[in-house]
Amino acid sequence: MIKTLMVQGTASHVGKTILASGICRSLLKEGLKVCPFKPQNITSNIIALPNDEVISYAQCLQAKACNILPDACMNPVAISVVGKNVDFIIRGKVIHHGSFSDYYKLLPIMKEAIIDSYLSLSKHYDCIVVEGAGSPVEINRLGDDISNMWFANYFQIPVILVGNMEYGGGFASIAGTFELLEHSSFSLIKGFAFNKYNGNKELLNKGIKYIESRYGKKFLGALPYIEKLNIPEEDTLYQANNLTNANQYSNLDLSYSFERLAHYISKNIDLNFIM
Repeated sequence: MIKTLMVQGTASHVGKTILASGICRSLLKEGLKVCPFKPQNITSNIIALPNDEVISYAQCLQAKACNILPDACMNPVAISVVGKNVDFIIRGKVIHHGSFSDYYKLLPIMKEAIIDSYLSLSKHYDCIVVEGAGSPVEINRLGDDISNMWFANYFQIPVILVGNMEYGGGFASIAGTFELLEHSSFSLIKGFAFNKYNGNKELLNKGIKYIESRYGKKFLGALPYIEKLNIPEEDTLYQANNLTNANQYSNLDLSYSFERLAHYISKNIDLNFIM
């Protein structure tokens, strides 16, 4: 059976794209045929593929980490911001131009595209690394968020919850996410990890013990801040609908950076507990 792992974050900007890219490369180094996947992405950074389909920057980056060509199925739903309006992109093609309020009438079509795309990819790969979007517990989006727990629940996919320690509040964001998770989703979280931690790891022990004891979720590790990694995160790109800007990153040779990232992940994140 296909092995799938999902990376969800406590918020945007916590490093989900980079962590998922590193996990892709780590699994590739173990001899697995790996593929990235993101059910839905709201982004201004999309890349045109040779077949005139478009895909979000993040999954193009992760495809590079897997040493495979990007495919629109890797990001079946992309919502691209165009001024005050949005393009709804399904499997690489714009199917609707309108406002965010159109999301709800398009929801059945988007769900179908996500399910079909994942099943299609699962026939060709040993492992799929899925990236969530934003936070899985935005209470204003309960029932219509197809980026996170809806997808994980549908296919019963184990989840790593990631928080960012760079700006503080890492433990609070992990605990807050666990408190707000619906009961049906809670069991899918197999552990939690931190990104961009520069301090003495012994200083985390008290917080780790609290989270593990209160919520029964294993601490999987803390990825340090990696100097000069040179892998642009999607959220740091110039925020405009600009294919040229995104393409300049897609053409970079990032092999050395992916190897460094995979090394740090293997040393600091316990993937074996989940995989």
